[in-house]
Amino acid sequence: MAKRIALIIGNNEYRDPHLHQLAAPEVDAKAVAKVLYDNSIGGFEKVKIEKIEDTDRTIINLEDAQNKEQVVDIEEMINRPFLEVHRRISQLFDQKRKKDDLLLLYFSGHGILDEDGQLYLAVNNTEKELLSATAIPAYQIKNLMDRNLSNRQILILDCCHSGAFARGGKGEIGRSVNTEEAFKGNGSGRIVLTASDATQYAWEGDRLIGDVKGSIFTHYLVRGLETGEADINGNGNVNIDNLYQYVYENVISVGNKQTPKKWSYIPQEGEMIIARNPFFRSKTPKIHNTQPAEQCYKFSAERYGAGYTSLVVTCAIHDNGSATVTRIVEVEAFTDLPQLDTYLLVPEKSPDDNVREINIDKVKSLTPSKEVALTAMKEELAKKSAVITITPRLKASEKITYEMVENLPVGLYAIGLNEEEILKRESPLDYFGWNINRPTKKLTLNVRFPKSYKPTQFNQQVRFASASGFPSTRLQDKEQEYISDPILVTDEDDTSLLSLEIDYPMIGLVYILLWNPTTTNM
Repeated sequence: MAKRIALIIGNNEYRDPHLHQLAAPEVDAKAVAKVLYDNSIGGFEKVKIEKIEDTDRTIINLEDAQNKEQVVDIEEMINRPFLEVHRRISQLFDQKRKKDDLLLLYFSGHGILDEDGQLYLAVNNTEKELLSATAIPAYQIKNLMDRNLSNRQILILDCCHSGAFARGGKGEIGRSVNTEEAFKGNGSGRIVLTASDATQYAWEGDRLIGDVKGSIFTHYLVRGLETGEADINGNGNVNIDNLYQYVYENVISVGNKQTPKKWSYIPQEGEMIIARNPFFRSKTPKIHNTQPAEQCYKFSAERYGAGYTSLVVTCAIHDNGSATVTRIVEVEAFTDLPQLDTYLLVPEKSPDDNVREINIDKVKSLTPSKEVALTAMKEELAKKSAVITITPRLKASEKITYEMVENLPVGLYAIGLNEEEILKRESPLDYFGWNINRPTKKLTLNVRFPKSYKPTQFNQQVRFASASGFPSTRLQDKEQEYISDPILVTDEDDTSLLSLEIDYPMIGLVYILLWNPTTTNM
């Protein structure tokens, strides 16, 4: 099976005093990594290595690992030295890669021309006067790409280019850095995107002149992917041509001095998909024959002893990012039930790794002839659950409806956050989902937003559940074919409600509402 592997490199801190410190690369690299490694967007893997006695080797397939417990993923590389960066690039373009593997290298930092016009990528310990031994030469990256079997290679350079000249000489701002020739090579299916092909600054002797501002290129690259706006064809996928067109038009429209460039060498067969649109909603009508689904529900519920005829879960988000989650459950008994086990919401860790506690506000019966009480809490296989006692016990063929309210902590949702704060979050998107662990006829997911807060983009998603009940990284695309699109309704008091209804949801899957959070100005 073809793989999608990306290596993200950013360098904003330089030891050489002649190399200007940059503001954007670290933030840019982390933002790119977030969307590319997100399985709902880029779906790229990280470069895998195996630590062996203070050295490491690339792992193409996990079966090749000598010690699988020591296999680690390479995250985005920020301000790393020459030897380490060179090694990771070599591992990305390992000769064992397959023909259909999609390999992506992103670099943000200084790009420098030497006296002969050769392009180098500057890293943390690069010395301006010793480029050949301390910076990554473009021709070495080209050679690695040439020797690699993959015919699906993407190189994205967001470089603040400079011309390097002999001491006392004078550089020319706007001079081409010849990116097209630098990475041409002899491989097929190679595409290079750059923020610019011209020098933005130069040296006059030891004096730096020119523009060294942050990047608008990566800003629009990330925005186009995480919002789906780069899905120009409207088919749910963002190919590399779509992405370039989106970035180019937006960079030019804001009057930035940069002019993005794209080069394609020996085109590959078919389009090169870099991401999926996380907010794509198919216009194909959903067709769902309920007769076999009803039979399946009844068969499962009879064997299980109970089923949910209705499960309505509403997440009401507050101004401080906390939330109140209310579930209203109608239970149908197929055997005598004195008690019910119900899984609890365990919020993911906060950005500062603080564990978020469960806070059950209330449990009450909505069926006049029955009472319910929370009698125990337990934890098994990393799942936390509550035991609810029913009085009198529920008999076969009887039903009960109960309500359970839980409070979730402050800062869980991106309400009133700026872009920098959102970058610290595990996902660029906000979401609320529900893991189905009982036979269920109908699931309704609602998200109620604070007053005057209205998401501009939203969608649904289905993932396999992990052992802990959280969504795993595996998407269940087939199940999404049976699900209607979510609906956003705004009340008269300017409160918005996002709603999704699912008939006969499948056990072992997590059904998710996701939206792009609105940010405040920094």
